[in-house]
Amino acid sequence: MLVQSTQALRKAFIDYFKSKQHAFVPSASLIPVDDDTLLFTNAGMVPFKQYFLGQSKPPFSAACSVQRCLRVGGKHNDLDNVGYTSRHHTLFEMLGNFSFGAYGKREAIAYAMDFLVNVLKIDKSRLWVTVYHDDKESESIWLEEQAIPKSRLVQCGEKDNFWSMGDTGPCGPCTEIFYDHGEAVFGGPPGSKDEDGDRFVEIWNIVFMQYDKQTDGQLKQLPHLCVDTGMGLERIAAVMQNVQNNFEVDVFKQLIGLFSGLTTKKLNPVAERVMADHLREIAWMIADGIRPGNEGRSYVLRRVIRRALRYAYTSGLDLPCLHVLIPKMAVLYEHDQDFIAQLDAIAVIVLQEEESFSTTIKQGLVLFDQAVSNLTTNVIPGDVIFKLYDTYGFPYDLVADLARERAFTVDEDGFNACMHTQRERSRRHQSFAYKSQQDWGRDLHSVFCGYECLEEQSPIIYLQCDGHEQTTLTTDDHSVVVLEKTPFYAESGGQVGDRGTLKTETGVFIVEDTQKQYNGIAHYGYLQKGTFEIGQTVHAVVDSARAKIAVHHTATHLLHAALRAVLGTHVVQKGSLVTADKLRFDFLHSEVVDLKDLLKIELLVNYYIAKSVEVETNVMPFEDAKKQGVMALFAEKYQERVRVLRIGDFSSELCGGTHVTNTGQIGFFAIKEESSVAQGIRRVEAVCGAEAIAFYQNIRSDMQRSAQLLGIRSDQVFEKVQKQQEQITSQQKKITLQSAKLSEYAVVDLLHDKREHQTFSSLVSHVSVDSIKNLRVMMDACLAKMTGIVILTTLQSGNKLIVAIGVSKSLQKDYSAGNMIRTLQSVVAIKGGGKPAFAQGSCDCEAKDVKSLMAKIEDFVLSLD
Repeated sequence: MLVQSTQALRKAFIDYFKSKQHAFVPSASLIPVDDDTLLFTNAGMVPFKQYFLGQSKPPFSAACSVQRCLRVGGKHNDLDNVGYTSRHHTLFEMLGNFSFGAYGKREAIAYAMDFLVNVLKIDKSRLWVTVYHDDKESESIWLEEQAIPKSRLVQCGEKDNFWSMGDTGPCGPCTEIFYDHGEAVFGGPPGSKDEDGDRFVEIWNIVFMQYDKQTDGQLKQLPHLCVDTGMGLERIAAVMQNVQNNFEVDVFKQLIGLFSGLTTKKLNPVAERVMADHLREIAWMIADGIRPGNEGRSYVLRRVIRRALRYAYTSGLDLPCLHVLIPKMAVLYEHDQDFIAQLDAIAVIVLQEEESFSTTIKQGLVLFDQAVSNLTTNVIPGDVIFKLYDTYGFPYDLVADLARERAFTVDEDGFNACMHTQRERSRRHQSFAYKSQQDWGRDLHSVFCGYECLEEQSPIIYLQCDGHEQTTLTTDDHSVVVLEKTPFYAESGGQVGDRGTLKTETGVFIVEDTQKQYNGIAHYGYLQKGTFEIGQTVHAVVDSARAKIAVHHTATHLLHAALRAVLGTHVVQKGSLVTADKLRFDFLHSEVVDLKDLLKIELLVNYYIAKSVEVETNVMPFEDAKKQGVMALFAEKYQERVRVLRIGDFSSELCGGTHVTNTGQIGFFAIKEESSVAQGIRRVEAVCGAEAIAFYQNIRSDMQRSAQLLGIRSDQVFEKVQKQQEQITSQQKKITLQSAKLSEYAVVDLLHDKREHQTFSSLVSHVSVDSIKNLRVMMDACLAKMTGIVILTTLQSGNKLIVAIGVSKSLQKDYSAGNMIRTLQSVVAIKGGGKPAFAQGSCDCEAKDVKSLMAKIEDFVLSLD
């Protein structure tokens, strides 16, 4: 057996199947395309799902891929197992070969054995196989053609060896190949009572989709058998590197080594595996366009970052630390330059998330220890977990992790009940929503001819009204018309769908939007007059706004190139919108783009507009386009043949949209605004042509009116406004200083109310101040003149009572301000937090209730003595 690196195995697999006439399909994004049933791409077949379901025709009959997969949500969630088992990962790479009628069981099994035995040189005597108990054809192939002894072939039932996509649809038996690590490793063969041991490891699964399961459970034979295979790269790497634990293969050794290099201490094995696994997952999620947040995929990313930070902190690593390691991952993915180019930008996003959570994790662990120290059972109540989450920002997931490590269980139902109550009260909820694709039109096919013309004659092949298929349209209700051939562009790649009219001899249909529907192009709108019938010839005319859309779309490509030229090649498109009157472009960049750079970008785009550069489009194989250095969107899925848009030597990208033929047709380009969309994602909004001219004319008009108002020339406006702003700032500082001095003078009167206790002094008082900042100034002035505890309150607008607690340094060990503010929550319903020296909170309180509330606070201070 050849001992091979993970990199070599990946390449060997691709080279082998390319030699067998399989089209190589690069890994799709972790975000499934046009599939609202999945949170993440969780299997190698997901990018080919539409072909298996018959929703569209594949551009190849056989393919292979090395697909990144993620299992951290929904039905497939391995997060909690990572680090505790030898083979679970959140992110893994799946080697797969696929047939769409090109070959069947005999060839699929032969390819697998040829690659394992003859290419990788694995000892055939160590291989076991399983088959579905009714799949006699596969059993015969294994026994007679592949000469697998009957003693190493196991028949299994539907649970293990029959695969289906759902309750109905494509399904079929599968056969699996297992590797035997030898008697020195505990475990039994598949189907035995000890099958969960580590001795026998499944390395290859071959699914034969030969049936279509009906609603009544009957299995209808499919016209063509399809093959879907999968072999985990990490698992086969463990075999080839002669280890029983996936975390001992080269790629994970290097990742674990990165964390070990941050400390002189020996790391806990579970912690180092979790951190290594999560670091890889975090980097790829961000590379595929996911950003930390509070919903859906974004929340999963945030959860994983926080989980990695928790293990890092409890392992003694200084936070933040993850961002330092991200750029060092380049050595693991030398074959993927697109990923490597993003690593520095990814590190910035990770650092921002680390900084925002580092304080929470440090405080939260202390609070967790305090919470569980008072429990009389090993169950952490739901309200306690909720308080840690709601008051201190400590996530449920981390509480559950800590509980597991310390032999506690968690009251998840109780926590969820508290969360539900809060959502109802605040009318907030989390959701993960998609624009669902209606389940119709799988058999439709339209040809787009809109690159060449804006008008076309074509027969109607499908009609729909109010969600129901029709043979005739007779009402003005919103309907759908599908043509055999259409010049209307369907919304894609950020470009909005075309509008226009469809005319027949009997009616007129107004198209309000155009969308893709599987392989059909659906015109959404209403019948303005008359009737439409299936088979009628339509005269389709696209609205003249298409020309302005083309202008803005071509300008978007110039903008992308200009952003990369001025800001750096880390800039990658993360979303766009192109309409007739504007363009919007989202891109990967961690900092605000300053005015100086924005002007450079705008000038560069207008330079290429003024040069009147020819805009060329060519259709070519995807692999040829990549070899030419054409830019492709990292998360996008492309067909075997792609459309390349080239603007001189300045821009070369894949794009299916509509464009001008010469940049001079754009006229003029103006950036209206630059803003933030999410962590690490910036947005530029711009306009072209007449809209750009109008934008600058409005600016000029505003400038002239401002100059007239100030009594100066328009070129002096900035200098004048700047000077006035400096004067205002100076006055504000004087006012703040005077207010602070008044607060200090008031301290002399406050100290008359100071009380002496056995071990400390206290001052509790309600004051009137114009800002919370001055409340803090007054607090510090009091503590400068006494050793003790000071609690000051002030009533702000909106009946909000602010409570501030300060403690002298010598008392902070016994009387923490942070602990006191939390204890006061049960006394006067204050919400807040803080540190031993200072804490602040607030509660709703009307003026008439201040006196009684202050009495409760004074009683609380007396109870401290």
